[in-house]
Amino acid sequence: AGTVSVPITITSNLPPLVTLTAPQTGAEYTAPATVSMSATASSQNANGLIRQVDFYQGSTFIRTATTPVNGVYSADWTEAPAGTYSITARAIDNFGAVTSSAPVEITVFSPPNISLTSPTQGLFASPGVIAFRATASSNVPGITIAKVEFLNWGFQTTISTVTTPQSGVYSYDWNLSSGGYNEVRARATDSRGAVSYTSIIVLTGITPPDVSITAPTNNAIFIAPAALTISASASSIWGPSYAVTIAKVEFYENGNLIGTANTGTGGVFSIAWTKSVNGAYAITAKATDSVGGTKVSSPITIKVGSAPTVTLTAPTEGAAFAVGTTIPLNATA
Repeated sequence: AGTVSVPITITSNLPPLVTLTAPQTGAEYTAPATVSMSATASSQNANGLIRQVDFYQGSTFIRTATTPVNGVYSADWTEAPAGTYSITARAIDNFGAVTSSAPVEITVFSPPNISLTSPTQGLFASPGVIAFRATASSNVPGITIAKVEFLNWGFQTTISTVTTPQSGVYSYDWNLSSGGYNEVRARATDSRGAVSYTSIIVLTGITPPDVSITAPTNNAIFIAPAALTISASASSIWGPSYAVTIAKVEFYENGNLIGTANTGTGGVFSIAWTKSVNGAYAITAKATDSVGGTKVSSPITIKVGSAPTVTLTAPTEGAAFAVGTTIPLNATA
């Protein structure tokens, strides 16, 4: 009996083709970076299809793309940290065959470092000067800091741009003439154009306290030596909202400090003052709040003089008069 062979058809499954089209070799980014990756992939088999394209950095999987747009498979690597990476694309067809693209080397650089050392968050006396102080540096060899900007309201307003540090510190003194709410921060830009921001610092400007002298009254006259109590009322309109208090009230006579009251009762601050020299004196009170804001009261004027003298010149000592006589009374003063 003869032997009959049966023909068998063997179809060879060729691996898919894949080319990484982005990023480009040598591309540079600043951490945390978004690296856009794309690749073209196709099957070499008549009935072959590309099932997916996976993107890797080294041996670490990043993302999968399953739906091409105009023949391009794309995905983003977000929040990429600083480092040097080898990016590849791996195409997988419907038979399970896998092909990896040639690798592309990219570098993700660290952003510049920046620290806002002044001001600190909180309240400040307004009008006043806000001292901005920041330090900035780069971790990348050959890269320098191009500028440091001080910003208000997040990014909306640039207060100042400083390009030259003094002793390593970027400085600017901001004269703020009005109170209110401010959100400030600093931004460093390096010579590659990479930027970093500090956290937002909230500053609230507190207007000066109110102060007025309540005692003695204006143009009051006293006999020397005059022992006086000088009083002033002082308060801050910001007290209920921000717990701003009056730290002290200083009293001045013709511009010279004569006493300080560090505590008050019911908003009234007082000192005892003795004046033995005759004259007219301008008295003022200066209130300082817990934020450092100050205000000087309107002046009052007081007068200190000697007591009047009087001498009875008639009648004389021991003089006698008849009943019903008119007695002359004379005095000098």
